[in-house]
Amino acid sequence: MPPQLPPEGTIIAIDPDIPPENQLVFFEVENGNSSDLRWSLNGRLLSAGEEGRRWKPAAGRYELVLTDERGTRHDRVSFQVRGGDVGEFGAVGLSC
Repeated sequence: MPPQLPPEGTIIAIDPDIPPENQLVFFEVENGNSSDLRWSLNGRLLSAGEEGRRWKPAAGRYELVLTDERGTRHDRVSFQVRGGDVGEFGAVGLSC
């Protein structure tokens, strides 16, 4: 059940000419029961359901972790966002 987006090591570039609502990142998992899975971004649990899968990117380095309702970690990916402002989830490691 590895995360499908973003793949490990992805660099996402925010385009200032595109409206922010058109630059959302969707976190998805293949063959997973979404009601049993949880996403956390830089250690913060995201909302369950559709709302938690849509994320407005902001500059920084991120770690996305997929766990089940018991807290068992199924996978993790790290990725980076360049451009724009630093987001509410903060940066991991070196800033961009």
